[in-house]
Amino acid sequence: MLNNFKIAETNFYKEKINKTQFKRFYTKIKDYVYPILKNNPYFGKNVKKLKGEFEGIYRYIPKSF
Repeated sequence: MLNNFKIAETNFYKEKINKTQFKRFYTKIKDYVYPILKNNPYFGKNVKKLKGEFEGIYRYIPKSF
Protein backbone atom coordinates (compact mmCIF):
# COMPACT_ATOMS: atom_id res chain seq x y z
CA MET A 1 0.00 0.00 0.00
CA LEU A 2 1.39 3.39 -0.98
CA ASN A 3 0.96 6.39 1.26
CA ASN A 4 0.52 9.80 -0.33
CA PHE A 5 1.58 11.93 2.62
CA LYS A 6 3.45 15.14 1.90
CA ILE A 7 5.98 17.03 4.00
CA ALA A 8 5.26 20.73 4.52
CA GLU A 9 8.24 22.99 5.18
CA THR A 10 7.39 26.43 6.57
CA ASN A 11 9.25 29.54 5.44
CA PHE A 12 10.72 29.87 8.94
CA TYR A 13 12.05 26.30 8.72
CA LYS A 14 13.49 26.86 5.23
CA GLU A 15 15.29 30.02 6.38
CA LYS A 16 16.84 28.22 9.35
CA ILE A 17 17.77 24.99 7.58
CA ASN A 18 19.49 26.83 4.72
CA LYS A 19 22.02 28.37 7.10
CA THR A 20 25.51 26.91 6.79
CA GLN A 21 25.52 25.47 10.30
CA PHE A 22 22.45 23.31 9.55
CA LYS A 23 23.23 22.11 5.99
CA ARG A 24 24.50 18.72 7.17
CA PHE A 25 21.36 18.16 9.23
CA TYR A 26 19.09 18.77 6.26
CA THR A 27 20.66 15.91 4.34
CA LYS A 28 19.97 13.55 7.26
CA ILE A 29 16.45 14.90 7.61
CA LYS A 30 15.69 14.32 3.91
CA ASP A 31 17.31 10.89 3.82
CA TYR A 32 16.20 9.52 7.19
CA VAL A 33 13.36 11.48 8.83
CA TYR A 34 11.18 12.36 5.82
CA PRO A 35 10.83 8.75 4.59
CA ILE A 36 9.77 7.64 8.07
CA LEU A 37 7.21 10.44 8.34
CA LYS A 38 5.85 9.78 4.85
CA ASN A 39 5.34 6.15 5.77
CA ASN A 40 3.58 6.79 9.11
CA PRO A 41 3.23 10.45 10.15
CA TYR A 42 0.93 9.64 13.07
CA PHE A 43 3.34 7.78 15.31
CA GLY A 44 6.63 8.62 16.98
CA LYS A 45 7.95 10.22 20.12
CA ASN A 46 8.57 13.49 18.28
CA VAL A 47 5.25 13.60 16.42
CA LYS A 48 2.62 15.85 17.98
CA LYS A 49 -1.03 16.20 17.00
CA LEU A 50 -1.95 19.87 16.68
CA LYS A 51 -5.12 21.33 18.16
CA GLY A 52 -7.45 24.24 17.49
CA GLU A 53 -7.55 25.55 13.94
CA PHE A 54 -4.79 23.07 13.01
CA GLU A 55 -6.72 20.03 14.22
CA GLY A 56 -6.02 17.00 12.05
CA ILE A 57 -2.45 18.11 11.31
CA TYR A 58 0.58 16.41 12.83
CA ARG A 59 3.94 18.06 13.43
CA TYR A 60 7.39 16.55 13.78
CA ILE A 61 9.33 18.30 16.54
CA PRO A 62 13.06 17.53 16.44
CA LYS A 63 14.57 17.38 19.92
CA SER A 64 18.11 18.30 18.81
CA PHE A 65 17.29 21.82 17.56
